[in-house]
Amino acid sequence: MNILRKAAATGTAVIGLSIAALTFTPALVSADSPGQIDSGTGVYVVKNSTQSGSYGASASATCNDTLQFSIRLHNSGYGTLNDINVATTLPANGGTSNMTATYTGGVVNEANSSVSLSVGSGGSLSYVSGSSELYDGNDNLIKDLGDGITGSGVNVGSLYGSTVEFVNYKAKATCATPTPPTPAYSCDLLSLTAEDNKTVKISDLKTSATNGATFSSATVNWGDNSSTQALANIVGQSHQYANYGTYTVVATANFSVNGSTKSASSESCEQQVTFAPSTPPVVTPPTTTPTPTPTTPVATTTTPTTLVNTGPGSVIAIFAVVSTASAVAYRYFIGRRLARQ
Repeated sequence: MNILRKAAATGTAVIGLSIAALTFTPALVSADSPGQIDSGTGVYVVKNSTQSGSYGASASATCNDTLQFSIRLHNSGYGTLNDINVATTLPANGGTSNMTATYTGGVVNEANSSVSLSVGSGGSLSYVSGSSELYDGNDNLIKDLGDGITGSGVNVGSLYGSTVEFVNYKAKATCATPTPPTPAYSCDLLSLTAEDNKTVKISDLKTSATNGATFSSATVNWGDNSSTQALANIVGQSHQYANYGTYTVVATANFSVNGSTKSASSESCEQQVTFAPSTPPVVTPPTTTPTPTPTTPVATTTTPTTLVNTGPGSVIAIFAVVSTASAVAYRYFIGRRLARQ
């Protein structure tokens, strides 16, 4: 019986040692096992944080929305990975954003994944400066990573075996503010009616106002150092002159433009009225002196006269002709003289 008890005790001890040995075996080989960062679906996710969206493989944004990106770095091996560099692409107008994580050590030295992004018409995505951060598996901030994740990448550092960390960053959708159209306004037409008693009346006034400009009032200068106050409607206003003569009537239109008052007149809003003792009154547009059109002087060319060739040959030829003519004349003269004798 004692022998059996001893055998049983000895067997129990052997079994206990075997279990202990099996329990600590992984710890003895973990330092030599390679590490590896997981790739594929779910490693790189995105959400619209402005609209309280959930993480997924795609997200859309409109003007002023912020997208939150998260990259899961899971070392599924036992060995430590070093110099982990995480980089992404960020298409400004939407499309596929790719993530790449490279590292030193491990079986596979690169992990990759992608998400799909869409941006509303007229919008563009841009990285939010200072938003890249590293978190542990319990959502505790480890450190700021600086900027560069959407370029050459940011260095995360080392990642121990069987450890999970997260790299988060943000991008914002912005929309260009459209340039508002320039307000336009003008005074387009002034019409007058003249009467015999040296009285003139405004029969019509036309104006234009667009792109936010609105007509507010108009004034009239009657041409004899008198004028009306600003009125919302000057049609029907009349004026009597003290003396005969020709007067230039000018209408000036006032407009409200972006909270301020702007004025405009033109040749079309000027008219002349003439009163004379023995003729009916006449309304005409003001006489303007046309600006002379500059003329381009026409260059005249004179054909040069060919100079007479006075070289030696020409002199000899002239001398011969003169000599021959003299000889003929001399013989004629002598012949006449001998005939008289």
